[in-house]
Amino acid sequence: ARPLRPALHWVIAGRGDLRSALAAEVARRGLTDCIHLIGWTDHPEALMREADVVVMSSRQEGLGTAVLDALALGKPVVATSGGGLAEIVPAAWLVGVGDAAALAAKVIRALDRPSPFPLPPQYTAPAMAQGVLAVYRSLTTLDSPS
Repeated sequence: ARPLRPALHWVIAGRGDLRSALAAEVARRGLTDCIHLIGWTDHPEALMREADVVVMSSRQEGLGTAVLDALALGKPVVATSGGGLAEIVPAAWLVGVGDAAALAAKVIRALDRPSPFPLPPQYTAPAMAQGVLAVYRSLTTLDSPS
């Protein structure tokens, strides 16, 4: 992505066992000026609000609530097809797990033609609340004497 967008900055939030290896790789490639490893943040939504594109490059992801948060903020999302992300992100914005070149190309495409897609209806606040209520109702029905 750098040859196509030399001014592009990547912000990577979070922590984990591979953080020091990632920092070393960023330094080895001379990318410390454009890749920022900020560590853990209690307010990822603040980062998302400022982002032009939100990228979820997980190898495996359950629901991908960060993607849901980004969509709720109206942000374009590019993601890998790891785990449950394919249930949220349309195929046009997904890449295979581990395909860094395809991920970079999709990010460039999203920067050139941002087209945020809507939050899937089943993940809106009213739908989620109805789902939780349905579970509670089913539990109280199970506990009721027959």
